[in-house]
Amino acid sequence: KDKVITQAEMVELAKVAYEQAVAIGIPLNKHLVREISVNNRLKKPLARCCRKGTVFVFDYNVMLTYGNPTKVIETWIHEWVHTIPGCFNHGAKFQMYIKRANAHYGYKIATKVSYSYLEIPKEYRTMHVQEVNLVDVYCPTCDKVLCRISKRKGVSKNPGDYICKLCKNKGLQIRGVS
Repeated sequence: KDKVITQAEMVELAKVAYEQAVAIGIPLNKHLVREISVNNRLKKPLARCCRKGTVFVFDYNVMLTYGNPTKVIETWIHEWVHTIPGCFNHGAKFQMYIKRANAHYGYKIATKVSYSYLEIPKEYRTMHVQEVNLVDVYCPTCDKVLCRISKRKGVSKNPGDYICKLCKNKGLQIRGVS
């Protein structure tokens, strides 16, 4: 995929997601969402739903603009479901609606996904990881990468002070993301 999704196209994909969800009986109200916009500070989630008083605002990670449009629609259905009363978290009611969309459309909507889920070309994923200055927290004893974090986090400054959750080794290391 070489085409970047524009802001106007992103709004259209969010409308498609809304229409698909409503078509299978998911009780959405389009008047509850006031804005859909890119958030350049958003690094880990692909998108998010924020309540602003009685309405919602959707914002999305710039990496969503490089995604497969079908995966983008899946992401927007996920966010739309958050606007339903009792679905602001990922509880049973939220899961019920997501399972309905997955079963009907063959989607794989989940609560947590990565850039690879969007089928983003690797060169864009690498560009973004370098841009946000991430590092891997690595345990040399069990030879596992435990997590990926910003260099600004405390563990990245003193990794040896932290304990591996897998092997209980004290002496984690930091390495650049490849």
